[in-house]
Amino acid sequence: MYVCVCSSVTERQIKENLNTKHGSLDNLRKELGVGQECGCCISITMELIEQKQVESSKSLG
Repeated sequence: MYVCVCSSVTERQIKENLNTKHGSLDNLRKELGVGQECGCCISITMELIEQKQVESSKSLG
């Protein structure tokens, strides 16, 4: 599924980036171009970041 249509970024690309790099909106903007144009993808992107943080905290605890 495309999360950022303006930059043609998929949910899979975001999740892969979050798995290999520091998961932040700024990083995703720099690496993938998320949120650079209209900004409609920001809310979904933030949900994916939060989901990854929850998953990471569960694996630590």
